Amino acid sequence: VLHDISGTAREGIRAEDLLRRFEDLRRKEQLERSREGLLLEAQGVDELMEVFKAIVHVDERVDEREVELLREFAERWKIPMPDLALPLAAGEGVMAARDAVAAYLRVSPPTEQASELLDVLQHFVHADETVTEEETTVIDEVGAMVMHYVTRSSDEGRHQVVIVPQNEAQVVEARAVVPEAEATFMRGGTVYSVGRFFSAKYADLVCERYVAKGFFTTRIEL
Repeated sequence: VLHDISGTAREGIRAEDLLRRFEDLRRKEQLERSREGLLLEAQGVDELMEVFKAIVHVDERVDEREVELLREFAERWKIPMPDLALPLAAGEGVMAARDAVAAYLRVSPPTEQASELLDVLQHFVHADETVTEEETTVIDEVGAMVMHYVTRSSDEGRHQVVIVPQNEAQVVEARAVVPEAEATFMRGGTVYSVGRFFSAKYADLVCERYVAKGFFTTRIEL
């Protein structure tokens, strides 16, 4: 980890820096491993392709190296390439990625295959050699979703996002925007639960989405 650091730079390095460098090296080694053996006889290939499409759109730009990855899996599974010409609205890729992973897990894939998906997603987010904060946040959230599935954990996520209508008009609007939201009496008023999430940062991104629509929205720790 320290082989390329010398002199005063080595003396001043912190434990957090070492951990970060170690993680970077480990990730690089993982990405250098062949992806040819991943998701070979996959179940739910259409759902997987939707996951890949959504991940590609998280940073709101499509790189040719990401397209090549998509093409590789499309040819492997003998299915059509997804249509990437229809850009998602700003910020929608973040939401679409989680929804796509949830749809894939509903197929009930083998746990080993679900674990391999996480390795493939690392290839996608590193394909353009630039990993954005949004991509990191999405990978953290969907990674926790997959591990929850693999381990059969009872933890449904400890970060709940709720819309707090400020008047009757907003109650109607909230029901229209999030028809699946559950009305809950909490802290002296009625709130609408958008969902529970594993990552605090991801939950905050969800909050921002609804704040942008004019709703008072907050994250609650469960």
